Amino acid sequence: MGESIILERVGKLAQAYWESDSSFLQHGPNWDENHWARVLGLPELEHFVWKPEWGEKISRGLILDRWECADEEPEVLEAFFLTMAWGFGRNFRGSWKTIAMYDSMREKNFGTYLLEVRDIAATSSEDAFRSLLTRRVKQLGPVYASKLLYALSPASNRSPVMDMWIERWGHRLFGLDFRLNSSQRVQENVDALKRFRSFCEASLGAVSVSAPSSRYLSEHDAGFIEYLIFWDAKFTFKKKWQSISDFPAWIRNESPEEGFHSVSE
Repeated sequence: MGESIILERVGKLAQAYWESDSSFLQHGPNWDENHWARVLGLPELEHFVWKPEWGEKISRGLILDRWECADEEPEVLEAFFLTMAWGFGRNFRGSWKTIAMYDSMREKNFGTYLLEVRDIAATSSEDAFRSLLTRRVKQLGPVYASKLLYALSPASNRSPVMDMWIERWGHRLFGLDFRLNSSQRVQENVDALKRFRSFCEASLGAVSVSAPSSRYLSEHDAGFIEYLIFWDAKFTFKKKWQSISDFPAWIRNESPEEGFHSVSE
């Protein structure tokens, strides 16, 4: 499918978003302390407290802020936890997978290592991602490594998240290969993330010319394009039993037009 058609779709999604009062930085699951009680019992998180000023959500904005402010190991380990809680949401696997990550790195200066990755990410997303994949943190596969990289990378060099929704959107709608997989070689995953980031940056450049000036700075971020694609995929491939009230108003207003089908149809 031609690049112009793909960029047109992203442009329509961005316009629908801008016409709403949504904020992609508020995207995230509600905080549920009971759900994460076992993780909060880890020694690395003994001083963690959910702060009232954070509101009710583990949002994109919160995890980005926590990583930007994290300078010491305790702060870094807490930022890592919030990132995993954001990524897993209420998935029942989230707690035991996160515990396994901490356990596998307990004697390996995990916080110091994550600060090193953040430093690398400032100049090279590919090298930072490669480091996360080759370090082999238990249960941290390439998809969640991309979520971690998104959270800790600086605004000037932000790397987008790649998950199954990004893969489905790219492959089933446009025939694009946006896929991360633990069965692939490290370099194949690094190359896949690089392709998707290049796509996000090209899309961002195309849609930014139409962005309202009041919203430009907060959304001049590869994560914004990934957010649009995430919800477009979830809405396009929603199950019949799913309520549309589970989706943001802007994507409900910009549902795929008649004739907008997957390339396999």
